[in-house]
Amino acid sequence: MSQATLGSPYRNSDLFAGYYLDERVADPDDWECDDDAAQAFEDLQALWEGEGDLLPSYNEDELLGAWIDEVLDILGFDTLQETTLPDSGGYNDRLLFESADARRDAARQKRDGNTEGMYGLSAAVLEAKQWDADFTERFSEQRFYRDASYGVV
Repeated sequence: MSQATLGSPYRNSDLFAGYYLDERVADPDDWECDDDAAQAFEDLQALWEGEGDLLPSYNEDELLGAWIDEVLDILGFDTLQETTLPDSGGYNDRLLFESADARRDAARQKRDGNTEGMYGLSAAVLEAKQWDADFTERFSEQRFYRDASYGVV
């Protein structure tokens, strides 16, 4: 029987054990963030109201500076910008970290030439593309990768 038919507030579709969703998911202290989440949502709405109509006109760097970096700040991420990919000539736009301390530890790894260690300390990798970027169109200029999809694979 689906969880939805039992009057649960979610639809499980047998992806997770019902016991886990009913008894364990609510346990972590990290879920106690309603006030923080509401404030972040308000801040994101205000940012959208100020920038939303401009986003399609921004190039990638403008999008990063005026939108993405602001969203990351609201969500509480610390970042390293344009970090070199391990064993590659390429880079990604941002490495995201859960704290300034984690970012500093990763920066030390980078400084010491350990890019894999730097990436290992990150919470996520962010690759930005200009609004409405075509991920199949080949770049006209010479690059070691052919299109925008390279950065998000």
